[in-house]
Amino acid sequence: MFPHTFYASSAIMLTLTAAQEIEKLRQEAQALKNIRESMGTESFPQLLFDKVFRDDIARLKSMEEMWKTRQPPQTIDYSSTIQEAASALTKKDEILKAGQRVWDLQENVVVFKDRYMEHNCPVRCETDSKAAWND
Repeated sequence: MFPHTFYASSAIMLTLTAAQEIEKLRQEAQALKNIRESMGTESFPQLLFDKVFRDDIARLKSMEEMWKTRQPPQTIDYSSTIQEAASALTKKDEILKAGQRVWDLQENVVVFKDRYMEHNCPVRCETDSKAAWND
């Protein structure tokens, strides 16, 4: 009787794990769909940034096996980082011209926001990319 109970509970655990994995994949697909649909809106930079630098890193940090021999990554939140970058935002043009210098986190966020907010117009991006190929 005991071996059957063990196999039954193992099968249930495998089924729960598979169901949990399917749910995680569904959530991931929905998050990517939301980001894709937000292209061209003001929320796009934050959705993209938080997905990559907060949510995905938090998920990776939860895999404790990966961090036994190295330092785990730190998550970065868009809202708090952009607030910290207030002074860098006022020097955006100067930062953008300093392309050969190593930027700090706040400067990187300013460039990220500039790229994905102010240049995130589907029509403009399409015409810009065609123009770049025609040069």
